[in-house]
Amino acid sequence: MQNTEHPIVIDDTWFTVSKLDESTFAISEFGHWEKVHSYLLIGDERAALIDTGLGIDHMRRMTDQLTDLPIMVLTTHVHADHIGSHGQYEEIYVHEAEEDWLVSGIKKLSIEQFVRIYRAILPSLCQLLLIPQRIHRIKGSQLACSGTGMRSNLVRGD
Repeated sequence: MQNTEHPIVIDDTWFTVSKLDESTFAISEFGHWEKVHSYLLIGDERAALIDTGLGIDHMRRMTDQLTDLPIMVLTTHVHADHIGSHGQYEEIYVHEAEEDWLVSGIKKLSIEQFVRIYRAILPSLCQLLLIPQRIHRIKGSQLACSGTGMRSNLVRGD
């Protein structure tokens, strides 16, 4: 259920953006069963985006409408519903305990096994693309799965 307590400033086909106060926005993905929320905090010189959502649609489309400031991403934890649009941002921070998982993937699980498992939970088939990205000043790559009406990101290292 959508929160009507705060004014909606963007009502997009995928995202709903609510203004929590003068410098804080909730960017919600109500179209997914998890009802994912990310938060954009606008500072004087830069902005902080707390998590990047599912990656089904491009989070950057929303943040670019809300600020012209450089955006750093703060990752609460490395789950698919929190890192989906990480590849759209240059400056990404993650707790050191989860950095290796974000960059290198799950140990003892090949990328092929991971993709096979992940494909099973997507409602559509995926095409695989490798896209370079920076994570916490470490070069990595992003494995993107795309399908009809669906976009999801899997992250693995080089």
